[in-house]
Amino acid sequence: MEIKMMGHELFEAISLYTKAKYGAELVVDIDGHCTVEISEWKPKYLKDANDKYGWLRDEKGHAVVDPKKKQFVDHRLPFGECDEISFYIAETNMIAKVQSRFGYTQQNIADRFDVSLLAVKRWELGLCEIPQYVQDALQTKIQEETA
Repeated sequence: MEIKMMGHELFEAISLYTKAKYGAELVVDIDGHCTVEISEWKPKYLKDANDKYGWLRDEKGHAVVDPKKKQFVDHRLPFGECDEISFYIAETNMIAKVQSRFGYTQQNIADRFDVSLLAVKRWELGLCEIPQYVQDALQTKIQEETA
């Protein structure tokens, strides 16, 4: 699942985070200078005059990274109120988790919660939301198993 945040939403999230973690009220100045720092891995390879491309190679034919040189390049990008940041999180489907962990089938789940098989299929595909009482029961089952 992709989550996108605009600059002003990110600044608000930073304020809420610092308040929750450090107990400090932080007012982020939207008009102030804000940057995003990125470290990109760009390896430096050992040189070899006899190689076709100029790199020293190991026994598998891969270029050998020079351990004495810095392998990361730092970039700083300005970040403003109208810029946006996106990140992806893995979706966890509770129905699929219960099926794989306990060997339940869709029919077992439908029978247990007195719902139609079609409803369980829709929950599994994410086409509709799982009712809270089903989520609570499945979460309890997962917690019992891990305890």
